[in-house]
Amino acid sequence: MTSSGPVRPENDGTAASRRSARATTSASLHTGVPMLLNLGSAALLDGDLGEARPLLAEALRIAREIDDRVAQFYLLAALGCHAAEAGQARLAARLIAAADAERTGAGANAMPFLAPALTRATESAAAALGSARYE
Repeated sequence: MTSSGPVRPENDGTAASRRSARATTSASLHTGVPMLLNLGSAALLDGDLGEARPLLAEALRIAREIDDRVAQFYLLAALGCHAAEAGQARLAARLIAAADAERTGAGANAMPFLAPALTRATESAAAALGSARYE
């Protein structure tokens, strides 16, 4: 316990946790998802994997809670890109497959700014696992 209270994930002092807490407490859940998605995607595209993951994971948790299937697709795709960048080919492949299933079910289109990263992640996962295992 610190002088300001117990340390919890939402107040552990990291920039990601502060942004996450602001996004989810200062706005409705429906508004928090796109804010977290945007912050997490920006961090991902900047190569800041440590900043991106908690933001994207929290947004996915909320998107599932409110059953926002389009957001779930975007977030699964972004987390697939994150996993590929982190060298986690199997996780990347599973997340990308889940994103594709969600995209089909939701009738969503790929986000243009994420498309190049998703293509790289898909190619990276297929190369690491072998095309036969990736399919």
